[in-house]
Amino acid sequence: MAGKKIGFVGLGAMGRGLAGNLLRKGFDVTVWDLAPAAVDALVAKGAKRAANVAELARAVDVVCTMVPDAPDVKRVALGEDGIIGGAHPGLIYVDFSTVDPTTSRAVGAALAEKGIRMLDSPVGRGVPEAEAGTVTFMVGGDAATLEEVRPILEAMSSEIMHIGDLGAGTTIKLVNNYLAAGMVAIIAEAISFGIKSGVTLEQIIALSDKTGTSNKVLNTVLPRKVFKADYTPGFASRLAAKDHRLAMSLARDLDIDLPVGKVILDILQTCETEFRDEDFMGSIMRLAERESGQQLRLQGN
Repeated sequence: MAGKKIGFVGLGAMGRGLAGNLLRKGFDVTVWDLAPAAVDALVAKGAKRAANVAELARAVDVVCTMVPDAPDVKRVALGEDGIIGGAHPGLIYVDFSTVDPTTSRAVGAALAEKGIRMLDSPVGRGVPEAEAGTVTFMVGGDAATLEEVRPILEAMSSEIMHIGDLGAGTTIKLVNNYLAAGMVAIIAEAISFGIKSGVTLEQIIALSDKTGTSNKVLNTVLPRKVFKADYTPGFASRLAAKDHRLAMSLARDLDIDLPVGKVILDILQTCETEFRDEDFMGSIMRLAERESGQQLRLQGN
């Protein structure tokens, strides 16, 4: 898609990092966000400003969005002054948001009636990777459409996975986030009774590294920040809880009971209430520290 014009809607922590990479790599980018300051910051780096999403869509070949939840996706895509209002031949919509697959498919069907093709392409990894252009995209939708936008996605990522039809990207993202929340919750419980019994966190990590319990969360991710009592924002607790609710809802639609998932949801919703925008991994660990009366940290922290 050399020379194609890109619109980017949603300039929060992840969105501004992704859009910034497009600008740095020479793409023609038009932006819109509810927060004028977020737009100003990208315009200062070379982006163009749109008055609304429909105007943005009319001016570009590909619209990318990164917004918080399903109602936001519906509003941006199908609402008054939304993408659908800027429909024109050849327009492609790529949604990076984490929503439910039903929403992705419904929005895609509505846009298709106006000739707009859609991919759902949620993002793996976090804000540092969005800024560095090393996220993973998990894409649902038509393979030929993906190939058309691949150069755009490559400018923001280190890996692109085509999962299947529209909705498959959002489905696997919910699976992945469900796994992440579960791993952090069980790690917090396990190390809390281990440390209270007298073993060290370093010993727990070292043993895990040599056995079948070895995993990236315990051995790499948590030691990098959380086990050093660094709770600076990463993936917000409120968003982790939102994604887990989406996963639980999808399971209900499939008539699958998730008893462990219900416990994890209780934990995440407590984190959402108490810590809201703080990193969900740190929030879970702080709850476990409070429950156990122990500091779940590496020595010297």
